[in-house]
Amino acid sequence: MEALGIGFTQMPYDVEMSMTSLRFDFGQDAVSMVGSILASFKRCFLPLTLSFDKFTWDWKQFTSFRATNSFDFLEGTLPWEASVESIIETGEATFAYCDPHQPQSCLQAMNDLERYIRVKGPYDGVMAFSMGTCLALTILVDHALKGGTQEPPFKVAILFSNPEKPFNMESLRQGRIEPWNPRPIISIPTAHIWGSTDYLGHNASLAPQYYRKKSEAIFVHKGGHKVPTSAEDVVQIANVIHRAIGGA
Repeated sequence: MEALGIGFTQMPYDVEMSMTSLRFDFGQDAVSMVGSILASFKRCFLPLTLSFDKFTWDWKQFTSFRATNSFDFLEGTLPWEASVESIIETGEATFAYCDPHQPQSCLQAMNDLERYIRVKGPYDGVMAFSMGTCLALTILVDHALKGGTQEPPFKVAILFSNPEKPFNMESLRQGRIEPWNPRPIISIPTAHIWGSTDYLGHNASLAPQYYRKKSEAIFVHKGGHKVPTSAEDVVQIANVIHRAIGGA
């Protein structure tokens, strides 16, 4: 299995490109990163716990999923103010894929991401946190609007804490930023996780409305704009992910 990860990150690695990639197998030690991710996977999925002062995978909780999987991660290189709560407290540098207020920046990020998926894929699913979720929604909505017989870029989506409505790609190409308002257009199974005290929770709660089939894989935790790490929440997250994958 393979996975693709992108997001709003603290960069533990030197970067020279607009996006850099890492590749690792689940047989390696746990990978430490910070921030939001977009991940894609094949056949099954590794549920995770995240600590946003060190962003770590909790391998021991999910050993049955890790043996045959590998993940690809894409990281942004644009310096950006942190939006994840525990990163704000540390004052450490964080990075984004694009400036969400600049059409050309957003268009470049989307083009880079689509090209990466085309070259490195196919990927069977996508998992995203924060701005990564917005990018994932944008790709899926844009594909659905194009119609035709081409298969969707992913078979299942696991989405955490969506902060924005997806971009209208045609508007980006014309130099404007306009969101797509919710309407049921995406056909793949989905899971949606967000916090009841997330200051961006309204947009997170809109994400399920972009999918044709009503998602039964929804978990609203008691936290804010983050992925919770408590044992109870991890179990709930694992359950909704399993439900989504079961529908793929």
